[in-house]
Amino acid sequence: MFYKIHHTNSGNCVVGVCDGNLLGETLLEGDISITINEDFFKDIFADEGEILGILQRENNITLIGNRCVSLAIKNELLDESSCMRINGELYAQIMRF
Repeated sequence: MFYKIHHTNSGNCVVGVCDGNLLGETLLEGDISITINEDFFKDIFADEGEILGILQRENNITLIGNRCVSLAIKNELLDESSCMRINGELYAQIMRF
């Protein structure tokens, strides 16, 4: 899995997390299209433990891929009913205020 932390001008962070096999892919289903852009998602290759730490501490996270989204679900950071499935891959966002 890969992740990238984007720092905003207001001091907040937006984090992109994806399964490595999806980098550069475009998923299409009906009217939905999402491109897993390396500029947004690819910075650091990480194992499940490191990704879990990010999922637990960051407040604005976009996740794409069955592996990383399932990790969030398994650790009760997301409910599967709040996820989308696009061309067989799970997609979700975590927003904490």
